[in-house]
Amino acid sequence: MADEVKNNIRPPKWALKFLRWFCREDLSDAVEGDLIELFDRRVEAYGPTKARILFVFNVMMFFRPFAIKRRSNKKGLSAFEMQMLNFRYAARNLANSRLYSLINVISLSIGLAACGLLVSFIFEELSYDKFHKHGERTFRFGYQLENENQPTRRLAWVSALVGPAVAETYPEVESMVRIRNCQGTMISAKNEVFLEDGGFFAGEEFFDIFSFESLHGDLSTALDEPYEAVLTQEMAIKYFGDENPIGRTLQLRMRDTLNLKITAVIANVPNESHFTFDYLISHKTREQLYPHIQGWFALGTHTYFRLREHVDPIAFEQKVENIVMDNYGEEAEKIGFNIKVFTQPLWDIHLKSDLGSEISSNGNIQYVRIAGGISGIIFLISVFNFINLCFARSAKFVKQVGVRQVLGASRIQLIHQFMTETVWLVCLSFMLSSLLVYPLLPYFEILVSRSLTTQWTGWFSMTTIGVLVLIVGLTAGLLPAVRILSLKTISNLKGKFNMGCSKKLANQSMIVMQFAMATLLICGVLIIDGQLNFMLKSALGFDREQVAVIDLWNNRQARENTSILKEELLKSPNIRLVTASNSIPGEQLLNRVGYPNGDESQSKVMFSLLTQDDFLRLYGLEIVAGRDISSDMITDQTNAFMINETGAREFGWTNDEAVGQDFQWGSRGGKIIGVVKDFHYYSLHEQVPPMIILPTERGVGFMSIKINGDVREAVEFVSDTWAKLYPDQVFTLNFLDERFNEQYQLENQLSKIMTLFSAIAILIACSGLFSLSAFHVEQRVKEIGIRKLLGASVSDVLYLVSAFFLRLVGVSIVLALPVTYFLTRRWLDDFAFRIELSPLFFIVATFISLSIAVLTVSIQSLRAARLNPVDNLRYE
Repeated sequence: MADEVKNNIRPPKWALKFLRWFCREDLSDAVEGDLIELFDRRVEAYGPTKARILFVFNVMMFFRPFAIKRRSNKKGLSAFEMQMLNFRYAARNLANSRLYSLINVISLSIGLAACGLLVSFIFEELSYDKFHKHGERTFRFGYQLENENQPTRRLAWVSALVGPAVAETYPEVESMVRIRNCQGTMISAKNEVFLEDGGFFAGEEFFDIFSFESLHGDLSTALDEPYEAVLTQEMAIKYFGDENPIGRTLQLRMRDTLNLKITAVIANVPNESHFTFDYLISHKTREQLYPHIQGWFALGTHTYFRLREHVDPIAFEQKVENIVMDNYGEEAEKIGFNIKVFTQPLWDIHLKSDLGSEISSNGNIQYVRIAGGISGIIFLISVFNFINLCFARSAKFVKQVGVRQVLGASRIQLIHQFMTETVWLVCLSFMLSSLLVYPLLPYFEILVSRSLTTQWTGWFSMTTIGVLVLIVGLTAGLLPAVRILSLKTISNLKGKFNMGCSKKLANQSMIVMQFAMATLLICGVLIIDGQLNFMLKSALGFDREQVAVIDLWNNRQARENTSILKEELLKSPNIRLVTASNSIPGEQLLNRVGYPNGDESQSKVMFSLLTQDDFLRLYGLEIVAGRDISSDMITDQTNAFMINETGAREFGWTNDEAVGQDFQWGSRGGKIIGVVKDFHYYSLHEQVPPMIILPTERGVGFMSIKINGDVREAVEFVSDTWAKLYPDQVFTLNFLDERFNEQYQLENQLSKIMTLFSAIAILIACSGLFSLSAFHVEQRVKEIGIRKLLGASVSDVLYLVSAFFLRLVGVSIVLALPVTYFLTRRWLDDFAFRIELSPLFFIVATFISLSIAVLTVSIQSLRAARLNPVDNLRYE
């Protein structure tokens, strides 16, 4: 019985089949017998399970090159052997043309790495707000203000009454939430005071609309009651350490001192959110603090809502657009306004919203498209460069192909050889580019001021890039292979390589396209830098140099009595002037309706600047008619106004006619006593708005300080004075020029991106031109030798070699300049104030492109001109 059981124990069948499949016939029987005999002995010694495992191990260990079957010569090489042979040929050919191979790999690697970084930026920008669960059904309300006397304005915020009215009236709304910025808020904890800017009042349905991860507490009820707050993880750790803050309190200093109960903690807000925050306070808290700010024209609230499934958002927008006029129409029409409500998809806010009063600064879809265009240009330049270099390199192996043809190599085998070489080069380039992306990513993040993730390494991106890489490799191998194999074998044996008219035209077209795209980038960089410098250095109509600004919004004591701080600061010899205002250039201005002579039909929205003494002097504003507001004249403090030139034109007055006009600003009446020369309160993206300037004793939020001396000493004096007067208040000081220039952050980033990646594109194009000029010289080396023997000078040879490429570069410039003009003209149209597209930009771009091309080609041309003609003409 034991012998019968033993006879039924056999080694794994699949292992035996595998052994018989790969093992040479002269070894197969002996090896199989030995292994089975060894298996039987192991069964007795160790048991069947271990014996089978060891049997499989022995079979695998025997899978070695000497034991693998080989096909007979009559059947030819196996596919595996053929591929290995192609690898050997590829390695040898690459080693024999190190220069071409090295330039090819490096240029393609740099190009793919640059594309990878740009794609990471593009994916990051396009991913904003995609993490919200019902983002495709979430929208934001906005106001469209129409006045026949002024251009239509579209705002991102609305009245706090709009959201509840729409939610109660229209069943299509599934959920609605109101949000309002807390501005700078002072928070006290552990006997320390911190200034926090990242806070919002938010309605109870905030976490139903937006999908943020909960760490502690119940988000569904976290903002239901007054004086409740939700913190992010970072802020909770800052104030409470590792303790659970639920049920604890934080003290906020706003209009009054508030004790807020912490009801929940959420994970930090993702970077891909169009607004970020550190804490939220229940909206009911705001309603108790500011019960009077509830009118239909009392703006400042951002309102989001979610529609029910299968609701048409366009049809819904048409339903709600007149809800303000239905409730506020009589008052609005009285002052000449028609207010419409519009809706905006959540996913469009970050890149496609250019509304006034945004909740935070947004990106720009145009700049994402520009980044995509640059990425595409670099990719095409890299690909064209790679294909051209593969053509040039393949010409060196024409004789080798001829010999293999004589020895019986088939057409398919030779095509496989070329493709193997190019695919290996492309794969090597792709691996090197992947290695480059990761260490370069932190520096690129600094450049674009974004925290990026390498999303381009995701499965979709990797698959896409892999397919593109494979196509490039196969194409770069197939094209020269087909051309060489179309030639006669005897021509190949002689080493003669005629590219053919169609292939020459294709290769020359790729060179033209490379330099056309490089020229486009050069010209684009010059124009963008020109516009950026124009914005940064233009005369704005006010003096912003050495002006320091203190934020007073969180210091109620300083706001209500600015004279104390002002008097102390003026004691410093380094401080010339001090003033206070409700806003400063670049910051949001109060909008209020104004009209002349009691005629409400001429009402216009005026950008309102509330100031104190010396504001016009400190900022160097020029008075073109009338006089300045004076603190010595009591009536000026209650019924005096100043307007700017745009404001005068809006009402149909000349500057002189405006002075003395009766004017109504909200509920305050008075006379216009002066006209200020127009100045750019906002960036040069925008037209100068109609402005009104009026005096105030309270309601200021900023103190401006004109420094006239040692800046460091002045700043130290201001800081010490603040600490002496307000020891328990946070001190915040900025310089106006730096703060104002932050409005040009996107343009500054675009300029840096364009400059960097244009340099990369030019480098790649030049590397290709360098290699192609070397190939051109090698093809004409005997001709050059004969010309030199016949008396040609170095300059003649330089012209002979360079003229061909310079003609191609000239054609590329002619093609690039009109396209560049069209694209940059469209980009400049987004600016209210812009540079003119002077021919000088295009002349400089042409000069740079030609200079780069001449310098690149001249290196090889000089080398060819200095060669000994005897060496050139020697055969073998």
